[in-house]
Amino acid sequence: MDLSTTETGSWWIDKPLLLPVDLEAQRVTAILVSRNGETWLPAVLDALAGSTVRPAELIAVDNCSDDGSLALLLAAQRQGLVSQVLTGTAGASFGEAAALALKAGGADSDWIWFLHDDAVPEPDALAQLLTFGARTPDLALAFPLLVRPARRRHTSLVLELGSSISGTGRRHLTVETGEAAQGQHEAAPVLGGSTCGLLARRDVFEALHGFSSAIPFYRDGVDLGWRAVLAGYAVMTCPEARLTHFQAGRSERRAGTVAEAKDRSEAAWDRLMGMRLIAAHSPGGPGYVWVWLRLVLGALLRSLGFLLDKAPDMALDELHAAHDFIRSRERVARLRRRLARLHASPADRKRADGLRPPWQSALVAFAHAAADLVRDLFGGSHSQDLLLDDLLGDEFESRAADRKQPIPRWVWAAAGVVLALFSGRGLLVAEGPLRAAQLLPAPATLSEAFSLALNPPAGTTAAPAPWLLLEAIGSAVFLRPNWFVLAALLAAVPATALTAAWYLRHHLGQHKRMSWILALAYALLPALLGGLNRGALWLVALALALPFFAAWLHRWSEPAEGAKLWQPAAGVAVALALVVPIVPALWLPSALAVAVVVVRSHGGPWSYVRGAVALSLPVVLWGNWLLDIIDT
Repeated sequence: MDLSTTETGSWWIDKPLLLPVDLEAQRVTAILVSRNGETWLPAVLDALAGSTVRPAELIAVDNCSDDGSLALLLAAQRQGLVSQVLTGTAGASFGEAAALALKAGGADSDWIWFLHDDAVPEPDALAQLLTFGARTPDLALAFPLLVRPARRRHTSLVLELGSSISGTGRRHLTVETGEAAQGQHEAAPVLGGSTCGLLARRDVFEALHGFSSAIPFYRDGVDLGWRAVLAGYAVMTCPEARLTHFQAGRSERRAGTVAEAKDRSEAAWDRLMGMRLIAAHSPGGPGYVWVWLRLVLGALLRSLGFLLDKAPDMALDELHAAHDFIRSRERVARLRRRLARLHASPADRKRADGLRPPWQSALVAFAHAAADLVRDLFGGSHSQDLLLDDLLGDEFESRAADRKQPIPRWVWAAAGVVLALFSGRGLLVAEGPLRAAQLLPAPATLSEAFSLALNPPAGTTAAPAPWLLLEAIGSAVFLRPNWFVLAALLAAVPATALTAAWYLRHHLGQHKRMSWILALAYALLPALLGGLNRGALWLVALALALPFFAAWLHRWSEPAEGAKLWQPAAGVAVALALVVPIVPALWLPSALAVAVVVVRSHGGPWSYVRGAVALSLPVVLWGNWLLDIIDT
């Protein structure tokens, strides 16, 4: 009997107690689909033979291969490894082959394990998936960790751990490809992923009517996962289960694919599937028409961009995808009817939306591509550390593409310091106190500082009174010339960039490099708008406070109890207490933002109470001053 473990709590120890789980009691039907996979199929069959947990049935479907794939499968059947070998059709999709296998067997199975002929599972892959399924309530689908094939003495590199889809149909991975697979990832909810190694609960798979013929390849796992989430089931990643995936189809090393039969590249076929899936999940009425137009126009614009980048093949892929998308209205309508029969609840729709990338991910992807283009133009993508095994390996091309040498961080830091000093060279060498339209004169004493703040000279009334007081106190401490103001002006851009990068990285999950690029663009806004030239230190303070305000709003709907439940409300209140005296007019849009978050959080009456507390604090602190502004 093969036993694994599941977790439960214990009151006398902090570490969860592990209880045994009988994996042999869970009946699994494995489905292996092959199409011209003679190159990779022997390694896959050997790995299945050495699996620590063997499926009750292993049904192989060969879609009319032109090589020796069928012979290999029949030999494995004679050895007792494969239960049945079925023959599909040359143009059949993965879902059609899986449906053929399920008609032939697996009626009494609890789980279905989907396998590709170019993916080699680790010996414990199935055991890890079944163990994860036994301890995860309401689990419908579990997506394993896919890694790239690696040479000897090389660490395996992450390829995919589930995936999602953006509003433009772009494939969005939940992990950064190319990072070393060292067990750093944990199980997490996901929208979908590759069908390679996918473990599906049999009853849920049948309730969802299996894979959709409208999405035959590439995005079929995302489509199935999306429908499962809308139906209220749990869709998770299982990084403990690992398969080495050669990606024979996507890398165009497999002959006789459906895309090849349609005279399309694999990239064009993948783009088409993404566009179909987004159109199927779009709202009805005018929203449906807008999504169609946006997808088609987006493909045309990307085609133009690739053409300007001297990549005519990629430009042609976009045109082919747009053309085929326009002609696939019936397939999209068929999938929309299937989605309508799910009757998804608002909570499940919100959960599915939360598993998709934010709307600004398209802008991030565009900026990322632009940054790569600039680096390529200056020769920064040339790798200096390629090894002999890399050059000899079949995966060299894909691995070398991920080895774009980044610009060292110290270069960015040094460039920022030099830029700040160069921009402020006039301030550094100037004699006497700094002068600006919204800057107080440098006070000689602390009492003079308070006097200036309470009775600001003409020309400084545009600055908020609380920040005039802060500026005056800081200037009095450092005395003349205004060293406090000078330090604030020079540190404005890097300090604002740090707070913005922190928010983008930890709350929106942006790529590290792109978070810094966007943060720098945000930090430059006060300078580009002329605020620093006017001496508007309050504008710098506003730029620093807004990321914290957005961060606390982002945490509002996170599950919490006790004091932690009130932390987002306290953070929003403090941020508003800093923002309102800077720009009083921002209280109204801030209040609207808080109201929207409160309503969408579905947190009950206490959520409204927390929102009211957060909005009332700045009014209590600055009420008299705000009334004076209204009177004047």
